[in-house]
Amino acid sequence: RHSARAPAHGVPPAAERGAISLVGWVRWVGAAAMAMEARSGGRPAESEACEAVLVFLRLPVAGKVKTRLARTIGDEAAKSFYQRCAEQVLLEAFACGAEVLVFCSEAAELEQVREWVEPLGSCQVLPQVATPDLGERMCAAFDAAFEQLHNRRGTNSSVRAVVVGTDVPDLSAGVIRRAFSSLAYHDAVIGPALDGGYYLLGQTRPNRCLFEGIAWSTDTVYRDTVAKAYEPASNVRLAPSTTLPTLGDIDTEQDMREWLGTCSHTHPLRACVQGLLSGREEYSCAT
Repeated sequence: RHSARAPAHGVPPAAERGAISLVGWVRWVGAAAMAMEARSGGRPAESEACEAVLVFLRLPVAGKVKTRLARTIGDEAAKSFYQRCAEQVLLEAFACGAEVLVFCSEAAELEQVREWVEPLGSCQVLPQVATPDLGERMCAAFDAAFEQLHNRRGTNSSVRAVVVGTDVPDLSAGVIRRAFSSLAYHDAVIGPALDGGYYLLGQTRPNRCLFEGIAWSTDTVYRDTVAKAYEPASNVRLAPSTTLPTLGDIDTEQDMREWLGTCSHTHPLRACVQGLLSGREEYSCAT
């Protein structure tokens, strides 16, 4: 198992307060990566590639996740859906053959997140840097991933990393692999979401311009990010908009009902969503 632990107690600085500074976070990630390499003899496993999937998630706690969905189906039902959907996204990430780095939203919950996700597959669990700006958090996560990949394969090696969220039921290993394939010819790739945001962003190198000046949680996130990539000063070769399919995330009960009406009858989450919509919080989305 490749989950990195901090040298002392497995908890980064300031975790007790639920926050961690950018400097402290970078130092902690570096120390964790060194500890992991020491345990593996300083060499990457034969199956490791120069690719990484960065999964941003929260610990599933009723009342803290999917709050818009919870307004109509209840806190427990919303929590059950979030947990099951996040687990499905993780399974797809593991199946695509890349290294998986899980970035949890609160440093104080690091150990609980590890206990939740590590049984699902081999991954590192790291805290997101403590800032309310989503763009800064994603930039820091990409920086950490690129540093680790380059350290293992050399600074001149070709590396690819994609960041994904955990509320898109149709995000599959095939879609992630398509993103990685496109990065062989482009600097960046974006998976558009139905609500105007995006569910995936991939890069071959840090491109801070893609995360600066974006009005997060609005219906112009995808459009604004594409515009940033096309600015002459950005020097970003963006993959065509048709590279990845447009997928829907689930934030509300209406989103859930619309997804249920179009999803495959064999989709792993179909029975879960049907049960939640019919039985409300009395139904459990058991894996």
